[in-house]
Amino acid sequence: MGVFPLGLSIRVVLMAMPAYNSEAPFSPVEIFYSYSHKDEVLRDELEKHLSILKRQGVISGWHDRRIAAGSEWAGEIDEHLESAKSFCC
Repeated sequence: MGVFPLGLSIRVVLMAMPAYNSEAPFSPVEIFYSYSHKDEVLRDELEKHLSILKRQGVISGWHDRRIAAGSEWAGEIDEHLESAKSFCC
């Protein structure tokens, strides 16, 4: 568990992380960010720290701020909870 400034604790749970094989293509591991909106600045900071993995195609991230206007938000959240392999709480 990592501790960020202001006492925010971040827990990362890795589930079914595939072994890396440079010869075989793989899909990025989806990370689901679960956070209080009052901690959005800290979530943004965490995403900056993980950005190198995102650029390399190792991970992709999703949080509720990516729900498009007019979308059925509960269904979107459920869909990403089901597909995510890692969770940041």
